[in-house]
Amino acid sequence: IDDGEWFIAGSGIAEQYHMRWFEAYLPKDGSVRVEALGQKLTGLAIAGPKARDVLAKVTRADVSNTALPFMAVAKMDIGMAQCLVGRVSYTGDLGYEVWVATEYQRAAFQAMIKAGEEFGIGLFGSRALNALRLEKNYGSWAREYRPIYGPLEA
Repeated sequence: IDDGEWFIAGSGIAEQYHMRWFEAYLPKDGSVRVEALGQKLTGLAIAGPKARDVLAKVTRADVSNTALPFMAVAKMDIGMAQCLVGRVSYTGDLGYEVWVATEYQRAAFQAMIKAGEEFGIGLFGSRALNALRLEKNYGSWAREYRPIYGPLEA
C-alpha cells in the first residue's frame, strides 16, 4: 500500500489463520505491527471483461493496466468512499477486489452497480464464484488446501 505497509486479504477463517501465524512468528520487539481489519472493512468484487470500464466510471484514479497491473493495490475513491482496490479476481477473469469501510459499503456498491448498467452488470454469488475458480484451477482454503494435504493431493 505504502512503503513498509502491507495488506493481506482472506476470508474470515483465513484472517484467523494469518493472525495466529503472525503472533507466532513476528518479532516481539514491537518493530512490526499487525492489525486485523475484518470487522472494519468489507470486500466487494467486480469481475469480467468490462470490469475496468466500470471501475473507471466510479473513480478518478488511473485504472489502466500500466497504472494498476495484476496483483497491484491502490488507494482510490469510489464515489464518496475511500477504498483499497486490488487488481485480483478469484474468477480468473479481469477483476478487482474493493475493500471499503463497512459504513460506506452500500454507497460503493451502488456506485458500481449504477456505473455498470450500460455494460449489463449483474450480481454473482458464491456458487458461481466457486465454479469459475475451478475452471481456472484456483484452489480454495479448506477445500483443496488443508493442513493434512500436501501439494500432490491438492
